[in-house]
Amino acid sequence: MNKYYGIIISLIAGLSTLIGYFTIYIKGNKDKIIGKSLSFSGGVMITLSIIDLIPSSIDSLSKNLSFVLSIVYSFISLLLGYIISKKINLKNNNKLYNVGIISMIGIIIHNIPEGIVTYILSTMNLKLGILFSIAIILHNIPEGIGISIPIYYSTYNKKKAFLYTFISGISEPFGALISMIFLHHYINN
Repeated sequence: MNKYYGIIISLIAGLSTLIGYFTIYIKGNKDKIIGKSLSFSGGVMITLSIIDLIPSSIDSLSKNLSFVLSIVYSFISLLLGYIISKKINLKNNNKLYNVGIISMIGIIIHNIPEGIVTYILSTMNLKLGILFSIAIILHNIPEGIGISIPIYYSTYNKKKAFLYTFISGISEPFGALISMIFLHHYINN
């Protein structure tokens, strides 16, 4: 088990978020770019949630709880996430900017455990880690779009859009680093 494979693979997967950043260079009607970009980004993330994350969470919870209780807990968690995102007060009247910041916060919270899983899989089975990171790369690109487009078009600051997208992407290898420091000695096949 090479602990550096997990870090490198997680770094590549996390930084793929920056590919989404380059959509700010698309020329055209601002409103159409924002609408189409955020629709694409949100559509990919919602589809992944409905097709993969929600059924997986219900299945995992059903191992210890009844099926009905698993659905109730999943729904409560979804509702709680929605309420928390609505209650975050950014003291900024620019709604588009707020969309970018909330997206960044949510993606950071999502990417840290994703980095942990990538690290564990990559150190246990390199081929599996690479396959998993390809799936992550494919959904990290729309995540980068979901951060960079609202930040850029609300501030017209390319550096700020890059920085916020970079921070969300680097949170994935941060999760892998946490794994390397605290979990590496406990990982086995």
